[in-house]
Amino acid sequence: MFNVLCKLFKDLQPAELASVTIGRGAFGRVFSTSLDNNDFAIKICPTSPCSCRGERNSLSLRHPNIVKTHEIIELRPDDLSLFFTDSYLSNFNSVSLFKSIGLQMVIMEAAGSMSLETCINDPNEVIDRERRNYILYQISAGLAYCHDQRILHLDLKPSNIMISSDDTCKLVDFGCSLNLEPGHDHRGRIRCGGQPPPGTIPYTSPELFRGAKPTEKADIYSFGIIMWQLVSRETPFYGDSSQAIIFKVCRGVRPKFGESQASLEMSNYIRTAQCCWNADTSIRPSADELVHRFTSDSPDSGYESLTT
Repeated sequence: MFNVLCKLFKDLQPAELASVTIGRGAFGRVFSTSLDNNDFAIKICPTSPCSCRGERNSLSLRHPNIVKTHEIIELRPDDLSLFFTDSYLSNFNSVSLFKSIGLQMVIMEAAGSMSLETCINDPNEVIDRERRNYILYQISAGLAYCHDQRILHLDLKPSNIMISSDDTCKLVDFGCSLNLEPGHDHRGRIRCGGQPPPGTIPYTSPELFRGAKPTEKADIYSFGIIMWQLVSRETPFYGDSSQAIIFKVCRGVRPKFGESQASLEMSNYIRTAQCCWNADTSIRPSADELVHRFTSDSPDSGYESLTT
């Protein structure tokens, strides 16, 4: 599969390359392609020991709300010319990194037509109570499965959740993930040297900023931020610097629900989000509890027994 897919990319013209790009970040891109009537997504980014270990955590995961990873390939700098032309690599901001440390290709199923971030930011996308709760149920179900497998995602955010045309949600991008089973390498997953932990700062829990070892409750914190974002349709801590966000989060500052959202109907929803992002990790619910919360008979039932 790998050689065939590489040839497909090598033969692409610049205009075609843009047309198959479905996502991009600071250092890499995600492309779509088809082979034998099957659709694939291919993530190409610089090789990183931490990212490679994280992505490999997804190889064994099989759940309807988690992207299926087929294969992960690492190419050394000397091997790049065997599969990619210089003109192709020049389309990446990180071409110099590719040529110095190599690249990795993560070959996955095509998980959806857009990310949850795109959905949230599109004013034409309606996110009513029923759709919102269905999305959150699927995210919590995928997260509960990960935690049952002793894997933490550690970069849960709307851009790492794909949505298909029938609203099926799948968690993607396990580059920051951590396997808690004994014998797995945890280097690079804990804050050191004054640097923030891996992940995305507005979705990172305060205990990780303080250097604590990651637990399942770090993912639950991120889930709470997503709950707020699905209602507000805004970016958390928009306009703040990374340092300002870290300072605020460690001081207990969280995004605020608007007055228009503080209805009786929403009160339990808001209470659940506040429990998820509480600084006290013992108050945060488990992913299994969140699955139950979003499959209960009352769409806005919550954790009345939990305090914020």
